[in-house]
Amino acid sequence: MTDRTKLIILLVLVVLSIALYNAVQPKPCKSYSVGNCPGSCVVCPPCEVCSSISCQTEEFCSSIGFNRSWHDDMQRPIKDIR
Repeated sequence: MTDRTKLIILLVLVVLSIALYNAVQPKPCKSYSVGNCPGSCVVCPPCEVCSSISCQTEEFCSSIGFNRSWHDDMQRPIKDIR
C-alpha cells in the first residue's frame, strides 16, 4: 500500500468519524418548535415574565420556576372551555 493510499484511507476514516459523531449528537431543545418538543425537553416560557413559550431543557425550566407539567397544566383549562 502506498503512502498516498494510506493517506486517502485515513482521510475517509476521519470524515466518516466526524459525520457519525455529528449524527449521534442530540439537537439542543431550543432548536425544536413547541409542537415538536421531544419528551427529553420541556415547554416553558424563556424567562419568568415572558408571555411566549419555547422548547427548553428541564433544568432551565426548573431554574426559572416551571416544572415539567406546567405546559400541560396551562392547556387543560383551555381545552375544558372549548
